[in-house]
Amino acid sequence: MTHVTEDVTVQQNLNHFRKSRSLSDYLQEIRLLLEPKIAPCKDNMPLLVMVTSAPSHTEQRYAIRNTWATRVPTLFILGLSGEELQHLNDRHEDDLIVYEFKDHYQNLTLKVALMLKWASEECSSVNYLLKTDDDMLLNPWQLETVVHDTPDADLLGYKMVNAELDRRESSKWHMPSWLYPEEFVPEYLSGNGYMINGKHLKPMFLAAYEVPLINIEDIYITYLVARRKLGLKLTHEPRLSVYRPWLPLVSSYWELASVHGFTPPELLAWWSELLDMSKNVK
Repeated sequence: MTHVTEDVTVQQNLNHFRKSRSLSDYLQEIRLLLEPKIAPCKDNMPLLVMVTSAPSHTEQRYAIRNTWATRVPTLFILGLSGEELQHLNDRHEDDLIVYEFKDHYQNLTLKVALMLKWASEECSSVNYLLKTDDDMLLNPWQLETVVHDTPDADLLGYKMVNAELDRRESSKWHMPSWLYPEEFVPEYLSGNGYMINGKHLKPMFLAAYEVPLINIEDIYITYLVARRKLGLKLTHEPRLSVYRPWLPLVSSYWELASVHGFTPPELLAWWSELLDMSKNVK
């Protein structure tokens, strides 16, 4: 019975793509409800992190604000209706970008397109924009090294090659053939965390107007828009990891710039370990 419910929900959340897959059709109906009073961007700033978050994920945002966001400029982007904004518990924090749309997983592509729009208008002078999720542990010391090692890359992330699409209707990653008929994706960067060179923010946003939307954000943004439409190079960066280390040792985590899949308490605990490690390394 659970699978039946999931199937119906996923299908219903994809129905709007049957009506339109044009980004311009969606953006003309979406209002910006909230943004920082002053954008935390400076000329030639090495890195800006933008986190896709859900309205209910207050604890995740709290954990991030008190861990790695203390070391790297960070903003959160989410969707709400205008009436719901007053019920957002952390709406008074000056790191939220809120647009008026229905926030669910099948709208993640739209959310990241809005991220590109905002960043290209307000923070285009950054060297890199890192798109990531609110269950990620970032290591600012390693991120600094990644930026230093690859100052001129187009896009950086954990590259997936010849990936088979998920056609299971019960899966949150379900990609129906009517949205994308090909069975494999030649290459894309995992949506857990990828970096976009600041000079490509506006070209990628404008190119997205010409690429029909699909529901899987990382394939759409990094492959269909960046790689196939614009011909940008996708650079594999294993330090932007999609996996946790096999051994739960701080020395293993220290070698990575990002790690996926943390609850707020885990994030707080591992951050404390990384802080101690940073003092020993220096």
